[in-house]
Amino acid sequence: MFFHTFYNALIKEDNCIKRIIVGNKDGIGRIDAEFFIDATGDGQICKMSGCLMQGGRNSDNQMQPYAN
Repeated sequence: MFFHTFYNALIKEDNCIKRIIVGNKDGIGRIDAEFFIDATGDGQICKMSGCLMQGGRNSDNQMQPYAN
């Protein structure tokens, strides 16, 4: 799990995500994996990859707010 890390780009092969380019306090890096779990909160990696997804509820596309 990578905290305080932001994705910059992703690399796909055969319509599958193979690598995500990230940035954090350590600099720019890459994460290679067989599968990825998008925990961005609003599906940014799914959107960037072109996956079919629904963002939010049907009535207004609003996401569940996070708790402070």
